[in-house]
Amino acid sequence: ASGLLAGTTLLLPTGEAVQMAKKNGETLNVHHIQKGETLYGISKQYNVSPSELERLNPEIKKDGVKAGKELMMPKTSPYATHTAPSTHTVQKDETLYAISRKYDITPAELAKENHLKDNNVQAGQLLALPPSALEKEKTGVAKAYEENKERASSNWAHTVQPGETMFSICKTYKVTQEELVKANPQIENGLLSGMMIFIPKPSDAKYEINSDYFVPSVGNQEVNVAIVLPLSATDDGKIDNTTDKFLEFYQGALLAVKALKEHNTTVRLSVFNSGKTKEDIDKILAKDELKKADLIIGPAYKAQFESVSQFALSNNTKVVVPFSSRTDEAESNPNIFLVNAPKEKAAAATSQKFATQFQGKHIIVSHFATDRLNNKMDVADSIIAQMKAQNADIATVEYKTTQSLKDAMKQDAENIIVIPSNDQIAVGQILPSVNALILENYNIKLFGFPEWTKYASISKALFQCDTYFASPYEIDFATWRAKRFIRDFRNYYGQEPANTSPMYGAIGYDVMLYFGNAISKYGRNFEQSLGKISFKDAPTIQSAFDFKKLTPNGGYYNNGMILTINNETEGHKMLMDERKENTETKTNE
Repeated sequence: ASGLLAGTTLLLPTGEAVQMAKKNGETLNVHHIQKGETLYGISKQYNVSPSELERLNPEIKKDGVKAGKELMMPKTSPYATHTAPSTHTVQKDETLYAISRKYDITPAELAKENHLKDNNVQAGQLLALPPSALEKEKTGVAKAYEENKERASSNWAHTVQPGETMFSICKTYKVTQEELVKANPQIENGLLSGMMIFIPKPSDAKYEINSDYFVPSVGNQEVNVAIVLPLSATDDGKIDNTTDKFLEFYQGALLAVKALKEHNTTVRLSVFNSGKTKEDIDKILAKDELKKADLIIGPAYKAQFESVSQFALSNNTKVVVPFSSRTDEAESNPNIFLVNAPKEKAAAATSQKFATQFQGKHIIVSHFATDRLNNKMDVADSIIAQMKAQNADIATVEYKTTQSLKDAMKQDAENIIVIPSNDQIAVGQILPSVNALILENYNIKLFGFPEWTKYASISKALFQCDTYFASPYEIDFATWRAKRFIRDFRNYYGQEPANTSPMYGAIGYDVMLYFGNAISKYGRNFEQSLGKISFKDAPTIQSAFDFKKLTPNGGYYNNGMILTINNETEGHKMLMDERKENTETKTNE
């Protein structure tokens, strides 16, 4: 009822709440296995080793992990205790004394925190660390960064997580074991959870300026964040597509919490299932955790916006609305940030990008006789107004036949055809005419919308000429930070982020990274320093963030817009091939 333990990175269970159980006199938790979950993914979720799960659930060695079944989980899991700020997984040959020395605490403190009757510990056992250990660990990490600034400039700093091995770290960062040991001689005899090591930056990251996956800047403030989204299953225990979207957003946000922590920004995170009604949200807003929050991410439903808006004004709390472009409250509340721009603002941002890209070209806006097919006419109207204001060469035409389009074109100019529709039938009608005119040697480029690429029946016809799309979201899977995000998502959750556009896990990562960094560097009233926040400060995976005032006395909207060509990068093809290969491998197994 009090939310999650502040500062703890957790994966929210997608089924019923965790229950308590007794087995052989041992107090345990119960995890209800969901469709698609794996033993590895569950072990990461609860920060326990797969071997520990097999010890408590010997039947999974024979039957495997199956949806609908129950798994016994150790009570010392950080998910279950809600008291331990950090944990330690016992390594082979480690003793209680050695572990206590590592965290600068006494063996007695460690034994008391874990109710140990003797000083014996076993490899794979998860120990809860007393609160004093976290503060000492934070101090040690900060000191290490201070002492190794020059070294960190040519290396990535990485804190070893429970269960990580040299092999898994080398695979994640694309370095050899020899390179890793050379950079960190102290690990030659093995790794310890919580140890800070340096990873040599691979050569394939050199071409990309500010491409670090982790936040390169170091904040100096603690950030209190509350995620308030509908994260629970329905009454019948099922997870619908909408809930999946919110859960993946949350998973991405947790990866950003990890990234921020690597650079001395502590995110104290509370997570609440918002429900859908005003009554649901009012109960949450009455909690002390919300009053301490610097930032609230959410809500998702219209019925809850007014309550959250009033709370934000009363407590000077910033609110990030990640899914809706609703403007009613944002128009009068300076504490609200809309990740998705209102329709008219998005159209204006698109037309500005368009005008910059196609200055001096012959512009043709080709609309349809049936109004319902012109469902992106607001963008086209904004482009027309913008280009006319610049005295651009622009024409409008109602598309009927190839000849009607040809009559508006110029043989000796570069023709930019704007099709103001994302309707599959409409786009499918006009593309053959465009392709026919290309064969007549007209110089043509298309301007359209990302939804076009989802239509299998027309996608092959799209790229007869250069096709441009404008969107606040674009992820290039060939970049180092995107590769790292996908790899981390797989490693921590044992599954792929959904193949959607936009990718909701990446939105969650970007939102937490951007705003966590902003508050860490500039405090709760960071909006006064928006102009100082650059990509270098918060290297987002997918989002173009450029927040502007919605009204003089109101909140902010994202004016960021990315113009991409053909919308199918080599990196995206690589990811699709990799996913196909992974699927085939699992099928063969």
